[in-house]
Amino acid sequence: MVVRKDKKFRRFRGFRSYGFGSHKKHRGGGSRGGRGQAGLHKHKWSYTVKYDKEHFGKHGFTRPPETVEIIKAVNVSDLDRRAEQFLKDKTAVEEGGKIKIDVSKIGYDKVLGSGRIKHAMIVEAKYFSKSAIKKIEEAGGKAVARQKAKAEMQQKVAKAEAKTEKIGPKTRPEAGTKPKVAKAKPRTAKAKPEKKA
Repeated sequence: MVVRKDKKFRRFRGFRSYGFGSHKKHRGGGSRGGRGQAGLHKHKWSYTVKYDKEHFGKHGFTRPPETVEIIKAVNVSDLDRRAEQFLKDKTAVEEGGKIKIDVSKIGYDKVLGSGRIKHAMIVEAKYFSKSAIKKIEEAGGKAVARQKAKAEMQQKVAKAEAKTEKIGPKTRPEAGTKPKVAKAKPRTAKAKPEKKA
């Protein structure tokens, strides 16, 4: 039989203080310097420095929801495996001895290149990975990226470039030259109106 080491509390059965001296000393969160993460910037600072350096301060940012595009992806091998089923369901069409599949009809946006392909397929999708295009073409098929998706991507790039042009790079004065400071206009004393006698 395996001999297990007894838990510490077994030794203190019958002793009220449980090895903490007076029973008053092991009472509440005060005996551990506050509950949870209390005092990490004060009396537990050495712990923060050693184990939790990034606890304080801001890190990173959250992207605006309107810029986040959720892309649903499918592997080439899954399309190949389900190709005949797609023909039965009429979500795919046979065209010149090849199976034409529009991935958006199945509910996907991107085609990834995991797995093997047996069928020659014409796959139409919003996005493709490089390996997916390679495998589709090697099997005698064709990867067709939607023109709308390309146009959208070009628009996004153009917008980003326009923003950077508006902001422009921060210019610094050249070495040895003094920055131009607008001179203050000298004040002229206003003529006081004469008092009528």
